Amino acid sequence: MKIVLLDQENVKYFYGLDPFSYLDAPLSPEIIPLGAVSEGEEQDEPAGLIILESYPDKLLIRWLFVDPEKRSQGYGDALLSAAFEAAERLDKKAVAAMYGKEPERKDLCPKEREYFQYHGFDSETVPGDYGEPMSVIYMDDVDAHII
Repeated sequence: MKIVLLDQENVKYFYGLDPFSYLDAPLSPEIIPLGAVSEGEEQDEPAGLIILESYPDKLLIRWLFVDPEKRSQGYGDALLSAAFEAAERLDKKAVAAMYGKEPERKDLCPKEREYFQYHGFDSETVPGDYGEPMSVIYMDDVDAHII
């Protein structure tokens, strides 16, 4: 398994993990797309995707998704760890997880809130941009084993 920063060269390989077209937006310093790759003998395969958006005081997780066939193998945790490492590197005070309102999101990620709560995000949601709910974890509260 490896984590890669998505760019113009490799972004198309991850489109199948992004039903909400986040990857169609122009890549910019404010948007940090990272992919988890399953390393194969002949060819690597995209296994997961996290889309981060940088705000002055926090990183916002817009989308975290792991291919259902590759779940429970550590890809989500590796992507979440990469988000915390990016927040630390960028000197952010918090990481927030957005829960979109799209009905299909519940089908794609039925345990989304539980996953983030398990990793220390607040159980209470606060309004994020566009009025979408999100949970927050402050970098001071991140367990050392996550990073």
